[in-house]
Amino acid sequence: MSEGSASMIGAALKVSGLDVDYVAEGSSTQVLSGVGLELPQGETLGLVGESGSGKSTTIRAALRLLGDSARVRGSVEVCGTDVYGARPGALRKLRAEQVALIQQDPRNSLNPVRRIGPSMCERLVRVRGVDRATALDKAETMLTAVGIRNPGRCLRQFPHQLSGGMLQRVVIAAGLMADPRLILADEATSALDVSTQAEVLGLIAEQQRSRNLAVMFVTHDLHLAASMCDTVAVMHGGRVVESLAGRYLFDTAEDPYTRGLLQATPTLGGTR
Repeated sequence: MSEGSASMIGAALKVSGLDVDYVAEGSSTQVLSGVGLELPQGETLGLVGESGSGKSTTIRAALRLLGDSARVRGSVEVCGTDVYGARPGALRKLRAEQVALIQQDPRNSLNPVRRIGPSMCERLVRVRGVDRATALDKAETMLTAVGIRNPGRCLRQFPHQLSGGMLQRVVIAAGLMADPRLILADEATSALDVSTQAEVLGLIAEQQRSRNLAVMFVTHDLHLAASMCDTVAVMHGGRVVESLAGRYLFDTAEDPYTRGLLQATPTLGGTR
């Protein structure tokens, strides 16, 4: 088997013994402790837990985006690359070509004074040297793939001219422009209404199947995690306290914190 073939069937993300401290004014605060995760290619890993448990920090640490005040220990491999051992050029190439980051508010991912077209094409033009006309053609194709009915018009618009649901589709399409292997979705649907949320989740699942993508999905919605994810990792206080198959999340959880989260989930029936 060739080296390239071997890498394609391996894990898209491996995190081992990840510790993160923030240092400020001579004091240190630990926010992640001993986090270990593995996401095989083609599968979905859910991160659940209350606010402040370390979910978003884990995603940002995986891409080395925590800033100078963070002290990181442990190892992170993304698509076979040692993130904290990589040189700046290799790290930029990894982020631009192998990973798509979808954040909670799509407006934070787009420059408000740039049209959609240039924003979507920037990675292909700057990183891969693709000419602008070819990049725009691909952007139009990707917008069609994510359900934008008039992609040519969308490319000429500014972010403020689009709804939240359309902007999230644009961000997904932009992330898929470079044919990545890994999607990191950080509360990607929590800012959307229920019907738009369902459409966006269906879109991510469809693109995952057709492209054999690995997806890490951060959410507070336990039912969503159970239905979408092959594996669910439960975080509390900067640690992974339990990891189990998504379809068995509600039946086999053993950790007291996980069981407490499940019991706190509101239901339509029962005593109010």
